[in-house]
Amino acid sequence: VSDAISVSYATEEIDSNASSTNKDAEYTKIATSYTSGGMTVSANYQEADNIDFSTSDLQDKEYYGLSLSFAF
Repeated sequence: VSDAISVSYATEEIDSNASSTNKDAEYTKIATSYTSGGMTVSANYQEADNIDFSTSDLQDKEYYGLSLSFAF
């Protein structure tokens, strides 16, 4: 977006060839960061669907992250 702001988005799909009834696993991630001087603030969100190659909602996961770093 700019020299100080960064945004990224990624998706991945993994095909399970073990059986025709298996669902594909899907992963999505979005991340952003802001840098000012020696300080960086970053946040991300990750989502995983069908990670056991089934339609069970029990294996769908979400992750949120926030970090703050300083350079001296």
